[in-house]
Amino acid sequence: MPAGDAFTPDQLYDIEKAVRHAEEVSGLHFSVYVGGADSETRPFALELLNELNDPDHTVLVYVDPAGRRLEIVTGALAKRQLSDASAGLAALTMQTSFATGDLTGGLVTAKRWLEPRINGWARGNAVFAVADATTDYVLATVSVRDVNRVPDQAVVAYWVSPAARGRGLAARALDAAARWAFASNGLGLHRLSLDHALVNEGSCRVATRAGFQLEGVMRDYYVEVTGERHDSHLHARLATDQLPATAGS
Repeated sequence: MPAGDAFTPDQLYDIEKAVRHAEEVSGLHFSVYVGGADSETRPFALELLNELNDPDHTVLVYVDPAGRRLEIVTGALAKRQLSDASAGLAALTMQTSFATGDLTGGLVTAKRWLEPRINGWARGNAVFAVADATTDYVLATVSVRDVNRVPDQAVVAYWVSPAARGRGLAARALDAAARWAFASNGLGLHRLSLDHALVNEGSCRVATRAGFQLEGVMRDYYVEVTGERHDSHLHARLATDQLPATAGS
C-alpha cells in the first residue's frame, strides 16, 4: 500500500485493518495506492492493478490527494463479485471525507460500504445502478433485498446523487426495478415495501410516484448514526396494483 507520508502510523493501521477485513469477507485482494498519476486517472489505476501479483482477483483503490481524484478498479474475476457500478458508488461515499482532508475516513467508509455489496447477488440481493449515458457516472441506485419466498415479498431502497436530483430519476428507476421484481422472468414477487424517515418528504414523493402506496407510520423506526430516532412512513406496492402511469414525468 504505497502511501508516502500521507498517513500517520495510526491511520495506516486503521486502513490496513479495513483492507484485511474486506479481504476476509470477500475472498478478494484489496490494494490501496495513494499518490500522483503519470497519466489519466483510470488508465493509470488500471496499469497499477495489472502490475499486482493477482490482478484478476484484486480490487484497487487509487487516491490522488493533490489532484482530488480517485478511482476504484477491479480485476476480471473480482468484477463478478463487485460491479463497476458498486465500485463507482463506493467512490462517491469517499468524496465527502476527501473534501475535508480526511483520507483515512474516506477509505474506511468506502470499505464498509462495499462489504455488504460484495457477493450481493449470491445472497439474493439485487443492486442496480443508473448511469449517465455520456459520462458513465453513477447517478442513482435501486436495491431489492431481504427477499422472503414464503410470502413472496422483499424490501426496496433507492439513492440519487445530489447532482441528479429533481429530474424524476428516482421514481423511474424505482418503478423499473419494481416491474422487474414482479415479473415472472424477474423475481416473481407479490409485494415490495420501503420506508423513509417522516421528515424526508422528497423520498415520500418518489415512492408515491412509483406506485408505492402509503400504508402507515412506524414510530421511532429510523435511527440516525447519531442515535436520534425518527418516525418513518411505510409504503408498499403489490404486483396486482395498477401500474403508475408516468412515474418519471
